[in-house]
Amino acid sequence: MKIDRILAVVFGILLVAGFLWSERVRPPQSQVARAADAPLPVRRAVAESVEIPVFAEAVGTVRSRRQSDVAARVMAQVKEIRAAAGDAVAEGAVLMVLDDRDFAARKAQAEANLAARRRQRDEAGRELERTRKLVAQDAATTQELDILTFRFAAAEAAALAAEKALEEAVVQADHAVVRAPFDGIVLEKRVDPGDLAAPGVPLLTLYDPKGLRLEAAVEERLAGAVKVGDTPKVRLDALGVELDGRVSEVVPAVDPATRTGVVKIDLPATPGLQPGMFGRARILRGTRAAVAVPGDALVRRGQLELVFWLPKGGDAARMAIVRAGGLLPDGERVEILSGLEAGRRIIVPVPGAEALREGARVAPQDQ
Repeated sequence: MKIDRILAVVFGILLVAGFLWSERVRPPQSQVARAADAPLPVRRAVAESVEIPVFAEAVGTVRSRRQSDVAARVMAQVKEIRAAAGDAVAEGAVLMVLDDRDFAARKAQAEANLAARRRQRDEAGRELERTRKLVAQDAATTQELDILTFRFAAAEAAALAAEKALEEAVVQADHAVVRAPFDGIVLEKRVDPGDLAAPGVPLLTLYDPKGLRLEAAVEERLAGAVKVGDTPKVRLDALGVELDGRVSEVVPAVDPATRTGVVKIDLPATPGLQPGMFGRARILRGTRAAVAVPGDALVRRGQLELVFWLPKGGDAARMAIVRAGGLLPDGERVEILSGLEAGRRIIVPVPGAEALREGARVAPQDQ
């Protein structure tokens, strides 16, 4: 019985071993090709010498080219507010109405005064005309005519002054209505009904949404290199977008405290763009020489970055351990910081060449 059990165990072990052998993992075709030393399919390229643009970052704040603090031109109590922060208003639209009772009373007084002055002028004119006729008939003296002429001139001057006083009263009354100086959006409201408005004291702030720009601080050594018409890229973190800007103004002065100059960059109309947002401008400061290869030529194995190349007249791959940078602006080539010089013939692996290694024979498909 013991012998039968031993034989059964041995027979079971042999069955399991046979099954595992039949289900073993077969090597991929690339390993078979390598074992047979068959040439691996690849494409050829050249490590190029390129000029890469170098940028400096300048941070700034979005502001409007046209922004105004709207203030009253007369002193009066705020009676009514017709615009709130964020409202879009047209040029001439009523923003606020001030208490105009004093102005209405002055206007009525000026109108009454003008009417009285005109009556006095007209009466003096009629009397002057009668006296002229009497002087012609020798029924009045020239002295009387001179006195009436002077009296008419004074009455006419008084009437003219009354007309100007009425015009001033009308203008003062019109100033009780605060209007928008241009098409824009209300940025901030600074008063409430019942507050006292005074000449020159801002009531609200209005800005033009069609003329927004980034006012960026640029290092003094770069400020002179920025020219009107340059087109830097502007990144707005709050919106997550990058816009094409255009330099419209370079302030010809440097802040002695920060050693920076101000560059004003016009921005295109963009949904959600508002004054006060933070922005970053990429200012071109020059170029630098670099080595670039196609992105597919860079092979990463573990922590290593590799580029395979071919010696002149040979078909055996050589391996270069490199340090890669970022993608070039074209999005297809990658910068090689070290480990490879420009002009070297490099290998771009293709499907089926995963086993590419030092000394492997290759067969370029683009021959």
